[in-house]
Amino acid sequence: MITDLNKIMNEWAFRTHNGKPNPKSMAHQIILEGVLKDFGWSLEQRNELLNSDSFQITEKRKPGEVWKTQTGWAGLKPGEETAQYGMANKKTAQKYVAGEEEDDEKSDKKPDEKSQEKDKELNQDIDTLEQETFARTETEPDDDNFEESNSEYVAENTIDFEREMEERFKPHKFPKKYLKTLGRMLNTKLDASMKDSSGKVKPPIGQLSHYTLEGGAGEIRSQAGELIGMIASSIQDPNQREEFLKMLEEHMDANDDGLIADKSWVKAARQNNQAIDDSLNTEFPDGYEIVASAWDVDSEAEALGMNPPIQKNKGESTDQYMKVKTPDGKAHLVEISLKKDKNIRLTNTSPEALMNFDNFTEDERKELQKNMRGKGIQDVPPPGDGKTDIDDVRFSSYQKYQQEKYNEFGKQNKSEIIKLIKEGKISSSTLKKLKIDPNNPEERLDEILKGGRGTGKTRDKNKLFLQAAQQLPDGQAVIDDVNENTKKVLSNIATAIGVEPVKTKMLESVKEKLPLRSLVSGEESMAVGDFMMDKRTMKKVFGTDDFEKIKDDLQVDIGPPPVIKYVAKGGGEPIVVANIKIREDGVGYGAAMKFDMVLSNDFTQKCKDAHESELNQAKRAS
Repeated sequence: MITDLNKIMNEWAFRTHNGKPNPKSMAHQIILEGVLKDFGWSLEQRNELLNSDSFQITEKRKPGEVWKTQTGWAGLKPGEETAQYGMANKKTAQKYVAGEEEDDEKSDKKPDEKSQEKDKELNQDIDTLEQETFARTETEPDDDNFEESNSEYVAENTIDFEREMEERFKPHKFPKKYLKTLGRMLNTKLDASMKDSSGKVKPPIGQLSHYTLEGGAGEIRSQAGELIGMIASSIQDPNQREEFLKMLEEHMDANDDGLIADKSWVKAARQNNQAIDDSLNTEFPDGYEIVASAWDVDSEAEALGMNPPIQKNKGESTDQYMKVKTPDGKAHLVEISLKKDKNIRLTNTSPEALMNFDNFTEDERKELQKNMRGKGIQDVPPPGDGKTDIDDVRFSSYQKYQQEKYNEFGKQNKSEIIKLIKEGKISSSTLKKLKIDPNNPEERLDEILKGGRGTGKTRDKNKLFLQAAQQLPDGQAVIDDVNENTKKVLSNIATAIGVEPVKTKMLESVKEKLPLRSLVSGEESMAVGDFMMDKRTMKKVFGTDDFEKIKDDLQVDIGPPPVIKYVAKGGGEPIVVANIKIREDGVGYGAAMKFDMVLSNDFTQKCKDAHESELNQAKRAS
């Protein structure tokens, strides 16, 4: 049993995402329990510590002090109660405790200008592969706990992924803990019963925490795909990389391609890495060596030599880091956003958030009302207020109407809905979300119909009554009414984006949300299927590498369909950059709208052409 406080603190800090264990955080307590278990503490001993009224684990350090740990360097900044762990070196720790970021405000540069700067220089003294986060092979949950929790999801044909990688693909230039993580994904089956109605993988296998407590965010199949791509990128020899990818494909074929990690992501990894090869081959024409590849995890970025704060210094959409060394001995940072194919959704927001209707001044409201005349804007929701104004282009004004219609229907048909619930004709997931007992729904349904706090999300309640309406005689009229008025609101919003001042406000928001600035500047690159969007291809497409000029020449064309266009002031053919789609998030019940921007085929084709003309093709697998 290990009781050394320093060792416990070091490991606990390492396993927390920010290196700052918080005894008051339930999530951090769970992590600590895992540390204690690994260090030989019994269940009784762990419970005694964690449940004690005086539970505290702290180190007595002086403010401003820095010290070496098993995970790197740590430091206690004056004025803070908790030390920062996991820093790459002593210099970084000293900068942290000195509050260097605060000192930056004393420079000659304006604060907002300074805040835009990012430190992309790598610490040249760090031996990445010797850093603890790269060398460690174990991850939580441990093998015994994973096997127990995954017992009903084990693939028919398994692979000893760690052994195969050890015997066939060394050295490992990535965090070795991912051998275990990806291996677990490769041995977990996936079929239709394990997906929800939207196609997402259900818990527990749909959560990264099922496989590891470390890593990035996203849908589990995407995460598996990113891991495959990241590991493949660390294999510089194209023939060896292809051997690695074929090994995965053969294993997937042996399981009828029914695993968490599937062949479509292997294909994407193959294409993405060929595109990355071309970009690196062009960026470093004198040659380069891949030192390491890493996922978008702060501790891994620091192990590459990045200076914290990582979230400030990284690119906007970075999924993966690479560290490459040129013949002069200098290490360089490469940041990459990975896209499986060209079907890329650029935004995840709502029209209201994008246009910020709440901050419209009274003058702007009057201007909008005046400019909407004769544009076909309809007065909604029924019966309307007799005028067309800002409320007719706000979905929030319609949400209340939608909810009231369904609630009214629910009250009128309560006995029939109770019967449907008891007969199992309402989805169990909806009932679970609303905490309705399918055997005794009466009391809870009454609470929901009365409304108020604690009765569930609006979209879940709407979905309950929608499902009932689909099965009851007078329900279709309600559904038709709701859908018809939803269409009117959608049409109003689509029209309003071409009307001032909505047009200008939306365009300014869109310009900032398009992930072009970092690509044009060369801060990061985006691998899209088999082509690369980087600073060279972007300059070819737009004719300039000045983002401010590109930004100024972006326009909204309301169509239909509405699009974002690039129209250079010097002339040239307009380029449709993105298609705009405004939709209800949950058709018929969602109580929310989505504003989607998707890269257009026009733009992606121009990017692909630019890749072929501007980038030097690297060696391919023979």
